[in-house]
Amino acid sequence: MTRTDRSAWQPLVAGPRAVTLMLTTRCNLACAYCPQRRGPPHAMSARTLEAAVRLVARTGHARPKLVLFGGEPLLEKGLVFRALDRLARHARPGLAPDVRIVTNGLLLDDETTDRLEELGVTVELSCDGLPQA
Repeated sequence: MTRTDRSAWQPLVAGPRAVTLMLTTRCNLACAYCPQRRGPPHAMSARTLEAAVRLVARTGHARPKLVLFGGEPLLEKGLVFRALDRLARHARPGLAPDVRIVTNGLLLDDETTDRLEELGVTVELSCDGLPQA
């Protein structure tokens, strides 16, 4: 095979290794340094969310990463759980995704925490905005 053979340059595993979804620019804190405070708040459309989740669900990687991010992603709980539902529904056999949510933790109630744990989601706490942090 020569270096000009196109197949030599194809990736060994197709699809993304990691996808980070900014579900919303809104936040329940008002950190002065946060770039999400610029401009009007936005939320990801369900159509965009589903297209991105399908990329993860069909990747050739054994353990792709899906990160749910924001602003504060738990302000869009519907999108969070829609993403998790779609990932489970569309995942190819054998897929073991590493799913994480980055949150300030203020909206984590028992029900949400239990549901995220049940779905195998790693909760990453961002200690922003509070003097105690």
